[in-house]
Amino acid sequence: MENFPVVRLGELVDFRNGLNFPAERYGAGIKLISVADFKDRFFPNYEELSEVVPDGLIRSDNLLENGDILFVRSNGNKSLVGRSLYIDDLSEPVAYSGFCIRARPQMSDVIPLYLAYFCKSRAFREAISNAANGSTIQNLSQPILANCLVPVPSLDIQKYIADRLSNYDRLIANNNRRIRLFEELAEMKYDEWFVRMPHRGRKSPITGDHGAVPRGWALRPLSSIAQYLNGYAFKPADLGTEGMPVIKIKEIKNGIAKDTPRNDGTNIPGKYVTNPGDIIFSWSASLEVVVWSGETGIVNQHLFKVVPNNHISRAFVYLSIKKSLSIFDGLTTGATMKHIKRKELDFVEVLVPDSETMADFSTQVEPMIESVLNLHHQNRLLREARDILLPRLLSGDLAAHVSAADNNLEIAA
Repeated sequence: MENFPVVRLGELVDFRNGLNFPAERYGAGIKLISVADFKDRFFPNYEELSEVVPDGLIRSDNLLENGDILFVRSNGNKSLVGRSLYIDDLSEPVAYSGFCIRARPQMSDVIPLYLAYFCKSRAFREAISNAANGSTIQNLSQPILANCLVPVPSLDIQKYIADRLSNYDRLIANNNRRIRLFEELAEMKYDEWFVRMPHRGRKSPITGDHGAVPRGWALRPLSSIAQYLNGYAFKPADLGTEGMPVIKIKEIKNGIAKDTPRNDGTNIPGKYVTNPGDIIFSWSASLEVVVWSGETGIVNQHLFKVVPNNHISRAFVYLSIKKSLSIFDGLTTGATMKHIKRKELDFVEVLVPDSETMADFSTQVEPMIESVLNLHHQNRLLREARDILLPRLLSGDLAAHVSAADNNLEIAA
């Protein structure tokens, strides 16, 4: 960074805070980027955005434009404050919430994409942390952002840096699109086989209390198709910075982060260790189920590690729980933190096929889940390579890292 001239961020961009919307304004309208949409992304996932009714609230200057950089201004999770998204490939109006700050480049001597990468760097994080007197920043403001010093090399070098780094993020974005397609296809297969027309092309149906089901199939509670192990109840003294990550609800939503607590596993029974490919079901505060794609870790309390019973495929268990989440949501209890009780696993039933159909379904859907896991692994390699390259490029020492960067990109892709 010391090899490039520096300029304050406030001299390069125009800032604007987002708008707050009451709950009743959420509905069909225009898309809205909220804090939950940042995660560890570089580009937004426009397909997943919520929508708000814009009548009387949103003006043109409240909408995002290509080249804008969006920051998390405030959040209960301090590690999210200061995260950013680069706005690109807009095809429709998109607004942003009041917990965000938009930065819009105004100067011709800075490339927006280059600026977006600087805002992902450790130097930027340190700058906003220093503005908070060295502590974890709790609220980001326009003045704090404006005072950050930005290295501004020539436009040719800016373009070189931005192009090199964006190769990684465009591959990551493409992998994320493929992940969504595989996930959607797996759910469609489950619906086709077990929800909409379970007896078509299978053994002749028989009629029971729940209508026609194929011969040899049965309605069974979720508790009968898998074992549900509640995670380990960690004490604060158990948590540190070394060892395996402790998987909590936050990690289910956002993946392993730098502030994820860790434990070396020495005194933790092995049954709580969770590997990539294991099913995790969050039963408290937020009802979610995932096939874990992060590094090997230890599952925390308020999460079930779900182990399919014999002759029941992982794909079937995962998708059965996922399709039942809306039912569980109606069964939650608790005034402040909603949760389900273990007895609800006995109440919610799914249609379980005969062993031959189970095997056929697994043959078709398990490869989709494996593809999702492989794509997540590729994305981790791409992020690691990008994050190693980013500070080196910003330092001004470009030539020494060109061939290494190309090799890393080829391997990760």
